[in-house]
Amino acid sequence: GGAVGLRGFFQSLRQTQQGLSLNMDLSITAFHESIGVIAYLQKRLEFLKDLPRNKGRELSLEEKREVEKALKNIRVFVCHRETVQRYRVYGLTEEITDNLWFPDRDGKHLRLMSYFKDHYSYEIQFKNLPCLQISRIRPCYLPMELCMICEGQK
Repeated sequence: GGAVGLRGFFQSLRQTQQGLSLNMDLSITAFHESIGVIAYLQKRLEFLKDLPRNKGRELSLEEKREVEKALKNIRVFVCHRETVQRYRVYGLTEEITDNLWFPDRDGKHLRLMSYFKDHYSYEIQFKNLPCLQISRIRPCYLPMELCMICEGQK
């Protein structure tokens, strides 16, 4: 689940006793499907199939590990802004979205839920899921429901 097979060609130039030989072959490679992160997780992980009907659901520690494993190093883009920015997922937040705070440019602490409501008029639905951590160095969080998997990733 969460993957599509795309057809393409493999080609290589080989040295043979008769000279150069062009080797061509039809190949099919699996790529991550370019869909929302929540939908991707539902397709990939059986235990999240009920997520849209159970938006208040929290993840167990084992489930969180599985989700992190499924998303780590995947590139995503956000769908709540007009500009298309791509990010790499480095992990998940320790806290659920409802409990996340972050410092703004002035050092003032903002609640993530309030920030998205005030700046983007968006009410986060999956408050009990962790957010995607998109920076190794500083706290930079994105709610899963606002992210899409970038296409063309193996």
